Amino acid sequence: MFMGPLFLVGFVILIYYLINSSKSEQHSHHNRTYHDAGRAIEILNERYAKGEITKEQFKEMQKELKP
Repeated sequence: MFMGPLFLVGFVILIYYLINSSKSEQHSHHNRTYHDAGRAIEILNERYAKGEITKEQFKEMQKELKP
């Protein structure tokens, strides 16, 4: 008699947990992507400053990296 409502409450808690954990994974992935793009631009600037790439290459790569 008590198992039905207890099972229902447990099921709702499980669904809530799964939804929230999915959202936090998406958020952390977005932060990593943003950080990686920022680092890529830093590396590009360093390569240009060292003379490893031309101005044209720099501008083309910069266009590809910007959102």
